[in-house]
Amino acid sequence: MRTQRLWKTTAAAALALFSTVAMAPTQGTTAPACRTPWGTMPKARPGMGRGLIVAQRGSPTRCYDRLIVQLSSQRGAGYDARYVARLTQEGTGRTIAVRGRAIVRLTILAPARAGIGVIGTDLFPVRGFQTFREVTYAGTSRGRSTYGIGVPRGLPFRVLVMRGPAGTSLIVLDVAHQ
Repeated sequence: MRTQRLWKTTAAAALALFSTVAMAPTQGTTAPACRTPWGTMPKARPGMGRGLIVAQRGSPTRCYDRLIVQLSSQRGAGYDARYVARLTQEGTGRTIAVRGRAIVRLTILAPARAGIGVIGTDLFPVRGFQTFREVTYAGTSRGRSTYGIGVPRGLPFRVLVMRGPAGTSLIVLDVAHQ
């Protein structure tokens, strides 16, 4: 009985190893293509937010680079995301330089808390990101907060509104690598 159990365990381990090796990509093959059928047209959602923008961060992934903006309210906020020829500061209209050949402007219909970012400077390092060349803050005025995302060219993007941790919400901008 003990020999039979040892045999079953050995056979199961060999089968698992064979399955892993057989399913692994071979040299010269590529990973499955990323599906990013989002397009480059403007995306918008109406509605003012009830909370403040309290944080932002970035995250590179296999198929796209991601900007995450956290709001203090669960209800989220409206937004407007689109490609623009130049980024302007909220409230003044002053042009802000952004690295990259194309700029996605993300305007969130919620004010930002004081100290969220310095206008016209990088919000976080984009080393290791494939698409983002720079993420900059363009200010908050009249309940609107704007970000500029520099990218190499007009690439597909999407905007999502999600639940965040501890009663917050997230506005997420994904820009595809291709």
